Amino acid sequence: MEVKESVNKKYAAADRLARRRRKKAKIIALLCSVTVLVLGVLLILSCTVFFPINKISVKNNTVYSADMITDFSGIEIGDKLFGISENKVRSELTTSLPYIKTIKLKRVPFDAVEIIVTETSDVYCYNQNGKYYTSDSDNKVLASFDTKPQGITEIIVGNLPQIYTGYKLDIGEENLLLINEICGLLTNANIEVDTLNISSISEITAMVNSRYEVNFGTIQNIEQKTEHLRAMIPLIISKNGEDATGSIDLSAWTSDNRQIPFVLKEKNEKN
Repeated sequence: MEVKESVNKKYAAADRLARRRRKKAKIIALLCSVTVLVLGVLLILSCTVFFPINKISVKNNTVYSADMITDFSGIEIGDKLFGISENKVRSELTTSLPYIKTIKLKRVPFDAVEIIVTETSDVYCYNQNGKYYTSDSDNKVLASFDTKPQGITEIIVGNLPQIYTGYKLDIGEENLLLINEICGLLTNANIEVDTLNISSISEITAMVNSRYEVNFGTIQNIEQKTEHLRAMIPLIISKNGEDATGSIDLSAWTSDNRQIPFVLKEKNEKN
């Protein structure tokens, strides 16, 4: 009898302990729910009621004025500091003001925002319907001109899509990589690239230094072909003068065939 009572007391104690644990768990769960709710309310209030913006500043801008960037950002005095969408501001600025490559918003506690700008620059240009459009090295279209901009490489490709300022010109990633590689090699060799034509990847041509028509053939051995061209130009000038123009065919260049002639263009053939 005493053993049975002892067992019953143990079960009763265990039951009370289990009930206390369940009650404690419910209290903890309730407190967690209340905490999440309070934090959610505070977050909503911070976006809609608290922290109104009293100051907007712009950093690292050179192409556009701070006032212009602020206007196009859509951010206004009185907007809530934590209610701004950085993605929306970035989209508005990079399309409306194309020379802005990207932006970063910095919220300054507790009433100011900084628009930190990264800009881009003209590298290439494309001719479409008699109008020239400049782009950066990522092929984002930056501006339009009635005449070819000075010092900008004109790119010629097949099936050129419609061009829209503020948006990337999609000529295919492989073509863009090809353009960047060739122009980069020529620029590093101190060769000015006036025009690069990749309409045919089996006959890549370029006008360089405003006087030499160069046929690279394919992309194969492009580094060696570029180095050969760099070495040829001083020899051409030494033999024919600085105003000599003509053509250079590097399409057949190989490590075993380095005899690349310069075909002089007679003065009466120019233009």
